[in-house]
Amino acid sequence: MQQLYILGPQKTGTSSMVGLLNSHPKRFCMYEVNLNQPIMKRYGIQLINALPNSLRYFNEYGDLENNINELFKEIQKSKFESQYKYFGDNIITLNPYLTVNHQASKTIFMTRDITTWLCKEGIKKNYGTSIDILNPSVEYFKFLANSFNVKRSIRIKMEDLVINGDMVLEKLQFFLNLEEEKFPKNWYQTLDTHSSKSLKYYLTWYDSHLSSKEHSKKLDLEVEINKNKFWDDFLPLFYKYYNKLDSSFSAEEIENDINKADSLKKSHPVIPLEKAFKVINSKKIYKDKSILQKVNYKFNRWSRKFINN
Repeated sequence: MQQLYILGPQKTGTSSMVGLLNSHPKRFCMYEVNLNQPIMKRYGIQLINALPNSLRYFNEYGDLENNINELFKEIQKSKFESQYKYFGDNIITLNPYLTVNHQASKTIFMTRDITTWLCKEGIKKNYGTSIDILNPSVEYFKFLANSFNVKRSIRIKMEDLVINGDMVLEKLQFFLNLEEEKFPKNWYQTLDTHSSKSLKYYLTWYDSHLSSKEHSKKLDLEVEINKNKFWDDFLPLFYKYYNKLDSSFSAEEIENDINKADSLKKSHPVIPLEKAFKVINSKKIYKDKSILQKVNYKFNRWSRKFINN
């Protein structure tokens, strides 16, 4: 087994990437379990309910690589499937160095255009972009730029996952050294089809991430920025890396660019979202649940609890 991680802030396509990876029986990426977080959240609790012995591997001050290895050994001893070539977790973070000291793990960094990321409702709520876009923009850029310092990693745009899925599949095939073991093109239809013999069955993240179940080739947001000095100074730095995700940059160059971005915090005033953008047009890319879908959703949750007990 080789460890595999998805890292990125929320609203960058991390959920869909989990669904894509888990569509193959030999790849299992958990969903925001994060064995090193101080407080267990929904999906960590789902894991513990299915595999109670996994509780001992939650350790805020422990070594993530070791905790994942020990958890995998626990899965191997359990009744659940464990024939995975890759096993890891999806971690929502702006810290790209969570896996930098791992000996052999691979990391998929998810990203999206900064201008649409700032405008997502969840980002406005959790990063305060309605009040000021400057600090979240710089911190997001630092995450992206520093990701180029992490060995055995790739960067994937959320936009490519939506619009150019075949290209993303080919990129993953190469990164994971897969030849004949291809991902299904209709991977989004496999999210809730896992066997109860697999722990994937019990991590029901997809019930609250409906967009991951849709095969939409449309982006969820269209924006138009207002001209201002911050955009003039910041966007060239951001797009230097964002438009060359498969390139390499020296550590010195990355550090210099990060220092330039940090200096913008001191040289620019507060910029509320409404002043930074001329147009913000949000689009729903999935249909609302029907009554039947809601009934099926509740039944599936009940059946998982019944099977586990």
